[in-house]
Parts: sequence; structure tokens; C-alpha cells
Amino acid sequence: MPDFLKKEFQKAKESSLTPDCRENECSGCGVCDFKKIKPVLYEIRETDEKKDSIQDKGLKKMPDDAFKKFELTFSKLGKARFFGHLELATIFQRAVKRAGLTAKYSQGFNPSMRLSFENALPVGMESEEEILYIYLEKDISPDTIIDVFNQTLPEGLCIKGCKPFNRLKKINHDTSSYIIQFFDHGLEKERVAAFLDLPEFIVNDLSKKKKIRKTDLRKSVEKISFIDLQTIKMVLKKYNERNVRPFEILTKYFNLDDDAVKKARIKKIT
Repeated sequence: MPDFLKKEFQKAKESSLTPDCRENECSGCGVCDFKKIKPVLYEIRETDEKKDSIQDKGLKKMPDDAFKKFELTFSKLGKARFFGHLELATIFQRAVKRAGLTAKYSQGFNPSMRLSFENALPVGMESEEEILYIYLEKDISPDTIIDVFNQTLPEGLCIKGCKPFNRLKKINHDTSSYIIQFFDHGLEKERVAAFLDLPEFIVNDLSKKKKIRKTDLRKSVEKISFIDLQTIKMVLKKYNERNVRPFEILTKYFNLDDDAVKKARIKKIT
């Protein structure tokens, strides 16, 4: 065994291979005793032959003009709020396959389904209305897409609308409204009023490109109102094309710790 491993190490440095002993002579590795332990051979049948991976996945090679881009509106509520963004993409990809729909895939060695989300929700946040873009066969009706999706999606995810994508129609999503329900304690009205009276409240953080960026949290908040002592409504605006989340406001100005924010029930309503 030690001699065999030394030879294998030398072969590795020379980038040479050891032949498969099931089809060639014994390599002398020392594993087999040829009584109880010996190579196992199977007869290769036609059904065992490797198939094209594209066909195995049920991907149909269709021309680009056979597809159309659709805009799907969906809700993410209840237990579905714990789905992460990447997990959500996987769920929709599986739903397409289970529903028997034909989607458009990217080109290249590792094709991927052509779908995207307008927004990436943080884990733990609910939403009554999110948007998904996906390329499907152009002859399928929006009503059919809604029906087959809702039969395969898990609890908490529901397609509410579907229509062909119109790139000429611009949707105004400059503001987002959230309902935030606290369980341990709510915000103090005096503290909220003090924040709304501020001319600015600048915070620094790192962007995805590891660059320091400044954000005026006061200018990103359009409104904070009380529904009851434990529940507030917060309306946020985009700041320099950046979507500010309630988590930033609650932790950086109101000094709530991460646990308190995680316990809060945050729902995006528009």
C-alpha cells in the first residue's frame, strides 16, 4: 500500500492516470483480496447509457421568438417569509417544471432559467405584492399561468396576477409602505416625532463593492404613523436609487437590537 501511494503521488505530479482495474490489469493498490473483496462488474444496458443532460432536465430547444416575457405579481406571506432570495428563485424554477411549463433558458455550458425579481426581500419580511419576470411560451394565456403556478407553489406563496411585460410602461415604485408590529415593546411617540423633525440623519455603511456610502435616513422616510401602541406604518422612499429598509431605520436611529427587530412582524403592503 505505501509503495502504491508513492507511485500515485508521482503520477499526480506528472498528470498521468492509473487505468481502471475493472477493465485493465490490477494496479496493486492492496484494497482487494480477490476472495471477499474484489472489483464488481455490471453489464451495461442501453437504458443505462448516459443521456443528454439538457434533455434529462426536460429543457426544450426552442427558438427565442417562441417565448414571451411575462410579469407575475405574487404575495409572500406567513411561513413563506422565511424563504431567502436565492431559495425563492429555486422554488419558482421547480414550480415551472412541476407545472409542465416551458421556460426560456440562457445559453452556454450551464443553462439557467430566465427569471428575475424586481426586488430582493430580506429573510423574515412578508409582502403582499412582489413582481417576478419570466420568459414562457408566448401562446400560453396569463390565466393558465396563474392557475398552474398556484397548484404547485408552497404555502404562503400565491400568484395574484400575470400579464405580458410592457417595457414602455414605467411602474412608479419610488415609495414602499410597511406595517410593523412589535411584540416586546413599541416605539415611543416622542422619539418618532423627534426623528421626523430632524433635517437629516446621515449614516455610513459599505456598499456591495466595499465602498463607503452615505445615506440620509431622514430623507428616505416619508411618513411614520401609529396604528396602535405596538404597530406602526412606515413609508420609505428611494434614496439615490437605493431601497432603504425598515431594519436600518429601527436599528440605526431607534437603537433597537437585532433580536427585537427579528421578533417584529414586518409586512410590505405596497
